[in-house]
Amino acid sequence: MTSITASYSSAVSAPTQTGDDSQQPVVAHQNEQELPFHPTAAGIARRHARQLLTGWGMEDEEIFDALLVVSELVTNAVEHALPPVALHLKVTSAADGSTQLHADVSDGGPAPSDGAWTSSCADDEHGRGHDIVAALAEFTTSSSNDSGAEYGATLSATCAV
Repeated sequence: MTSITASYSSAVSAPTQTGDDSQQPVVAHQNEQELPFHPTAAGIARRHARQLLTGWGMEDEEIFDALLVVSELVTNAVEHALPPVALHLKVTSAADGSTQLHADVSDGGPAPSDGAWTSSCADDEHGRGHDIVAALAEFTTSSSNDSGAEYGATLSATCAV
């Protein structure tokens, strides 16, 4: 049996201004979670995110949507990328009082081949994750550099700030 080791790092910050301009959103909550590069990563990420988002005061329906987005982003990283994988969650508050959840997953960049699950199933059994994330998010992001890639989604959120 293979041993699964999860390295957890957690950083939570108090509200801080993200720039000198008072119109810039304020970071109300922030957390980073390293995840195992293993099929169990999505479940670990969901449990971690649920605990945080509940503590941050998000409403149940928003948490449900956020957990689906987190699950899809993490699953894509494990199935299509190289390690390491980390989940980044941040809640920002704008001057108008609106709040947003930013969920990002970073990875080690594209893998030379798909993961075991994707490789084992028919084409019509996978490939909907991007559409699910896009349907739930206000907008999505992606970026890459020499050290890896990051995919994210921003959702409306009702949080205590």
